[in-house]
Amino acid sequence: TVSTLKCECKRSKDEPFQSLDVEVFGDIVMTCLQKFFDVETVTGGERFKWDDHDLQDFDKQYFLLSVPDILRVGVKIFERKNDVQKKIAWTGCDEVLNLKSFFKDDVGDVFYDLIAFILHIGDSLQ
Repeated sequence: TVSTLKCECKRSKDEPFQSLDVEVFGDIVMTCLQKFFDVETVTGGERFKWDDHDLQDFDKQYFLLSVPDILRVGVKIFERKNDVQKKIAWTGCDEVLNLKSFFKDDVGDVFYDLIAFILHIGDSLQ
């Protein structure tokens, strides 16, 4: 869902998915997912023209409408700053994920068991 801050216009787009790629914000998967689904305010160079209005700042937020039987969550453990890429220390994992709070509508508990954890280990970032 995207909503402008000035003219209060709203738009939604539904897209199916099989995986989520989330940034590392904390040491457990649920913390990363909470940050991914938080409202993000977009301003400055990322603004866009909205219908008959000038360039608009806007809030965007992702919601789940449904989930696949098997969900892959890819955690991005590399960060790039000033053309330098570095690996972020991350060791956390949850055994059970409850995605209930990420749905647009109340659907009750939606549990996923964490059955695999893959960690890239290597000397090179390229």
